[in-house]
Amino acid sequence: MKWVCLALFSLFTVNLSAQEYIEITGSNYSLVSIGPGQGASEPFAADVLKLLNWSGIFELKGSDDATDLTLSYTQYPDIGKLQIHGIDGLVFYTGVVNLPLLGAAEEARKQAAEITKALTGEHPKFNSAIVYGTNSPMGGHQLVMTDFLGIRQRTLLADGKIAVLPRWNPQSNAVAFTYLSDFGVKGMILSLAGEREVIRQKAGTTLESIFTKNRDKMLLNLSVKGNSDFYWYNRRESSLRRLTRRSSLEASPDIDKSGERMLFVSDRSGSVQIYQKEIRTGQTWRMTFEGKYNAEPAWSPTGKFFAFSSLVKGRYQVFLMDVKGRMQRQLSFGEGSNEQPRFSPDGRQILYVHKQKGIQKLYLMRTDGSFVRRLTQSPPATQEYNPDWSDQEIRW
Repeated sequence: MKWVCLALFSLFTVNLSAQEYIEITGSNYSLVSIGPGQGASEPFAADVLKLLNWSGIFELKGSDDATDLTLSYTQYPDIGKLQIHGIDGLVFYTGVVNLPLLGAAEEARKQAAEITKALTGEHPKFNSAIVYGTNSPMGGHQLVMTDFLGIRQRTLLADGKIAVLPRWNPQSNAVAFTYLSDFGVKGMILSLAGEREVIRQKAGTTLESIFTKNRDKMLLNLSVKGNSDFYWYNRRESSLRRLTRRSSLEASPDIDKSGERMLFVSDRSGSVQIYQKEIRTGQTWRMTFEGKYNAEPAWSPTGKFFAFSSLVKGRYQVFLMDVKGRMQRQLSFGEGSNEQPRFSPDGRQILYVHKQKGIQKLYLMRTDGSFVRRLTQSPPATQEYNPDWSDQEIRW
């Protein structure tokens, strides 16, 4: 990560030694403290600070705390000026907005993104989207989309049928999911424009469908005569090619960004464990050995590590493991179960489902397990499950 001034930033190593954290994440991860300066109590400036904090890169502190950076805001008759100050008042960023602000929320996102890019060299995907399933007494089963703040909401599917395991395509303009209709279980694709496509295959029941880099090629997890395996599916030809042939359970696939490796779950060893497969050669090796139930693996964007859920003392908790299986770290703790992890597009945060007292909601945390907070503010009786985070920004 390219910082403007390395002296400002401290290494982000909560619960891990510096070397271990660098190795398991593949990067020297830093966390920057930021506080409100003069004029930062204005609503627009406060919104920018919230976005910076929520991104997982910046840690918001109070005005009386010592911080690496300070955000100030000055309002003139026709313009507003945002500035980011470092130690001794050194200015790292200046942004000007026209007044009056007609779209304050959008302008705040723009300014927060530009600040992040100026300081890190990376463009944050503040307009990325999270798709997930819901079930509520009033609305029934739905597929819903929200932003990374949990503020914007958009219903994608609300026909009362059960839709589970939604997965974004690489372009982030469509999702594949498993659809429990009146005529059985099948795979479906739904574009953000509202177009539907049935995954037409006759081999068996579609348990899960995921996209690949090739638009016409998908990976399906099918149950055929009670046995589940993986198949390549050609959308153009509606044809199948079998990838695995096992008598064991094979489920929960996830392909890395390179398209060369996949993670999946199998009970071939006698317990439910996570395996990694090299797609080109077919070479497969077991990744998890601790515990009797490890599932729901999800690659990080870099492909250097992955998150998964593991059964610990009767509850599921989120863990992190490096790609070679040498190190494993527990990220979530406490009451309830934490499962179904997914990474943010920049790999700095993990989205997951927290279950407690029969209710499941979406939560976020940094990749070291800190800054845990609830994503959505849905009514208590609404269940939320199977989230997936888009790689790209979308148009809301």
